[in-house]
Amino acid sequence: LKKLLYIAVGFIVIEIGNVIRICVLAYVQYCCPERFDFTHFYLSRFIIYTLILVLWIIWVEKFTKNPKTVHKK
Repeated sequence: LKKLLYIAVGFIVIEIGNVIRICVLAYVQYCCPERFDFTHFYLSRFIIYTLILVLWIIWVEKFTKNPKTVHKK
Protein backbone atom coordinates (compact mmCIF):
# COMPACT_ATOMS: atom_id res chain seq x y z
CA LEU A 1 0.00 0.00 0.00
CA LYS A 2 2.90 2.37 0.77
CA LYS A 3 4.41 1.70 -2.65
CA LEU A 4 1.16 2.50 -4.45
CA LEU A 5 0.82 5.72 -2.48
CA TYR A 6 4.41 6.68 -3.31
CA ILE A 7 3.80 5.94 -7.00
CA ALA A 8 0.71 8.17 -6.97
CA VAL A 9 2.50 10.96 -5.12
CA GLY A 10 5.54 10.65 -7.41
CA PHE A 11 3.31 10.89 -10.48
CA ILE A 12 1.65 14.02 -9.10
CA VAL A 13 5.03 15.57 -8.24
CA ILE A 14 6.32 14.92 -11.77
CA GLU A 15 3.16 16.36 -13.31
CA ILE A 16 3.39 19.49 -11.14
CA GLY A 17 7.04 19.79 -12.18
CA ASN A 18 6.02 19.59 -15.82
CA VAL A 19 3.33 22.26 -15.39
CA ILE A 20 5.87 24.55 -13.73
CA ARG A 21 8.33 23.79 -16.54
CA ILE A 22 5.76 24.72 -19.18
CA CYS A 23 4.88 27.94 -17.36
CA VAL A 24 8.55 28.89 -17.11
CA LEU A 25 9.09 28.10 -20.79
CA ALA A 26 6.09 30.24 -21.75
CA TYR A 27 7.44 33.09 -19.63
CA VAL A 28 10.91 32.79 -21.15
CA GLN A 29 9.43 32.72 -24.67
CA TYR A 30 7.46 35.87 -23.89
CA CYS A 31 10.16 37.70 -21.96
CA CYS A 32 13.40 36.78 -23.69
CA PRO A 33 12.88 34.47 -26.67
CA GLU A 34 16.61 34.35 -27.42
CA ARG A 35 17.05 32.22 -24.28
CA PHE A 36 14.18 29.83 -25.02
CA ASP A 37 16.25 27.13 -26.75
CA PHE A 38 18.78 26.94 -23.93
CA THR A 39 16.05 26.88 -21.31
CA HIS A 40 14.04 24.25 -23.15
CA PHE A 41 16.79 21.90 -24.29
CA TYR A 42 19.18 22.10 -21.36
CA LEU A 43 17.87 23.75 -18.21
CA SER A 44 14.37 22.28 -18.08
CA ARG A 45 15.59 18.78 -18.94
CA PHE A 46 18.23 18.99 -16.22
CA ILE A 47 15.66 20.06 -13.64
CA ILE A 48 13.10 17.39 -14.60
CA TYR A 49 15.73 14.63 -14.74
CA THR A 50 17.07 15.74 -11.35
CA LEU A 51 13.55 15.61 -9.92
CA ILE A 52 13.08 12.09 -11.26
CA LEU A 53 16.48 11.05 -9.90
CA VAL A 54 15.60 12.36 -6.43
CA LEU A 55 12.28 10.47 -6.51
CA TRP A 56 14.11 7.31 -7.59
CA ILE A 57 16.69 7.67 -4.80
CA ILE A 58 13.89 8.07 -2.25
CA TRP A 59 12.23 4.95 -3.70
CA VAL A 60 15.44 2.93 -3.39
CA GLU A 61 16.09 4.12 0.15
CA LYS A 62 12.55 3.55 1.41
CA PHE A 63 11.28 0.51 -0.44
CA THR A 64 14.13 -1.82 -1.28
CA LYS A 65 14.95 -4.59 1.09
CA ASN A 66 18.55 -4.08 1.98
CA PRO A 67 19.85 -6.43 4.63
CA LYS A 68 22.66 -4.90 6.61
CA THR A 69 24.71 -8.08 6.52
CA VAL A 70 28.00 -8.38 4.71
CA HIS A 71 28.65 -11.68 2.96
CA LYS A 72 32.17 -12.95 3.63
CA LYS A 73 33.88 -15.77 1.77
